[in-house]
Amino acid sequence: MSGSVVVDFLSELPAQKFHVFTDNLFTSLALMSELRVLGMHGTGTTRAHCTAKCPLTLPQAIKQQPRGTMDCQLETTSNTVIVRWNDNKVVTVASTGYGVQPLQKAKRWSREKKQFITIPMPNAVAQYNVNMGGIDHMDQNLGAYRPTIRIKKWWWPIFRFAIGTAAKNA
Repeated sequence: MSGSVVVDFLSELPAQKFHVFTDNLFTSLALMSELRVLGMHGTGTTRAHCTAKCPLTLPQAIKQQPRGTMDCQLETTSNTVIVRWNDNKVVTVASTGYGVQPLQKAKRWSREKKQFITIPMPNAVAQYNVNMGGIDHMDQNLGAYRPTIRIKKWWWPIFRFAIGTAAKNA
């Protein structure tokens, strides 16, 4: 169902080739296949259980590996590359337009070494991060800067969320 929302949205746009970036609510192998049929490309994070047809290493096993570890498979029916990469947590990305190569470098803070380290990042993940939309940035900022104040007025958190969302999207 969620992939059909993206396809309906794309039907309203002019007939051009687009590369669509979606989050894990919308990304599925069926959506990637449908985008291929429409002559478009898609890239998006996906949930671990939505890659049942592709035999990737389990997220629990990749989490035990060092940062930068990745596993990738090509899902042949939709011609989609699925990459599972270990960063601070395990990230799974599906893409019809990008693959693993060329590997990018990600600069991350290491708690053990107490300094920045560089780890390899698949190209599909790097392109998703570059093209990540405003909604993801808004959610990230609201989550990072939300103070926790206990109050008796039930409407105050809703009011603050509405004002914060309007300010972030302005």
